[in-house]
Amino acid sequence: MNYTDEVTSIEIGTLPNANTDNISKAITEIIGDDFYIKNAYQQEEDLYKIMQAEKLAIYLILTFIFLVASFNIVGMIAILVLDKKRDISVLYSLGADNRMIRRIFMLEGMLIALAGVFLGLLIGSIFCWLQTTFHLISFGDGTYILNYYPVKIYGRDIFFIVLTVVAISFPATYIPVLKISEKLLKSSIPSKN
Repeated sequence: MNYTDEVTSIEIGTLPNANTDNISKAITEIIGDDFYIKNAYQQEEDLYKIMQAEKLAIYLILTFIFLVASFNIVGMIAILVLDKKRDISVLYSLGADNRMIRRIFMLEGMLIALAGVFLGLLIGSIFCWLQTTFHLISFGDGTYILNYYPVKIYGRDIFFIVLTVVAISFPATYIPVLKISEKLLKSSIPSKN
């Protein structure tokens, strides 16, 4: 570009926990507004925006998949009630009422959903650790700061995952349990002959 002694950019390294916003402000005060001052994220701003949009899209797609999969909970509760008809009559003999029977099936449905979310978070955390440690998924050829897909586990992401699972699985469990017909429950009550 026929440069002789001109400088097109200067890179400044900081400590890992340094506040880059404060450093950028301090540099701007020193050299003025005639220069662009960008941190590592601002230099690849489009990439990080795409990754944030991708994260939201994956969350919405997985939420939809779980919503569809929650119909399995509905079917599982219905089959479980039919399968446990004899056990229900034993519980009635021991003094259980309809409310207690419904609570048992409700707890079982929620335990299955929470066990699934726990197992999913465990497998996801292991995969994130593997990606961070061994860089399994790479970007391929390109001029990026990183050559691999960066991952980081945030507490708020885990909170939203658990909240989403509970928000979907609670109605998916509650509605069929509520709809357990009085006829089915009454047919399970042993006769007093």
